Parts: sequence; C-alpha cells; structure tokens
Amino acid sequence: MTLGLTRAIALALLLVPALAAAGERRALAVAAASSLKPALEELARAFESERGGGAVVPTFGASGALFAQLREGAPFDLFMSADREYPRQVVLAGLGREEVVYARGWLVVWLPAGSRVDVEGKGLRALADPSVRRI
Repeated sequence: MTLGLTRAIALALLLVPALAAAGERRALAVAAASSLKPALEELARAFESERGGGAVVPTFGASGALFAQLREGAPFDLFMSADREYPRQVVLAGLGREEVVYARGWLVVWLPAGSRVDVEGKGLRALADPSVRRI
C-alpha cells in the first residue's frame, strides 16, 4: 500500500462534510480504477478498524467508465483514476476540487531466462520482434 494512497483517503475523509458533522458517520464512496483493488481494500479495512466506523465503500471499474458515471451525477466522494487525464477532466468540469497524484506506476517487461529479445537496448520496440508470441 502506498503512502500516497493513504493520504488520498485521509484527505477525502477530511473533505467530506457529512463525516465531520457532530459525530455523524457515513460511508465514504470511492470510485477507483480496478488496478487499485488490492491496495484500496487493504487500506479500507485498516481505516475502518482504526476509526471504529465510517466505512469505505469502493466501486471499481475502468477510469473512463467511472468518469462517465461522475458526469452523470454518481455520488462519489473520491475518484481514484489509473491515469491523470480523467481527474483533470473532473476538475475542469467542476465536478471535483483538486487533482492529487497519489502513486506512480511503471510498465514491466518479463522475459523467460535465456530470451534474446533486446528490451534493454530497444525498449518497448523490442516487443515487435518476431520471436515475441504473447504480450
């Protein structure tokens, strides 16, 4: 679990007015890219355990599909996208307050031992090599 993800959830909880109202607790509705599922589920469990209430209710899906739901009025408190473009569009459309980078990802190329595909020399272009059968 990344510290950025923890901060994003904590920040969202501070920004949701209903959670701050005189002892009232409600669920935090989080729209999150499917790739975040393992980390967000773990973070939600830890948060709920520490807070003794105020459940985190995630909805997982493709960032574009979640953005479309936001545009149509879906009641999410936090949108955690797999890229930076959709959060920018959320803010530009007036549907969100701020874009925060909570993590960075990398593409990884795994090759079997003894492979002659030159990823180090050619980068991702090496995947066009005729010996590459699956990506």
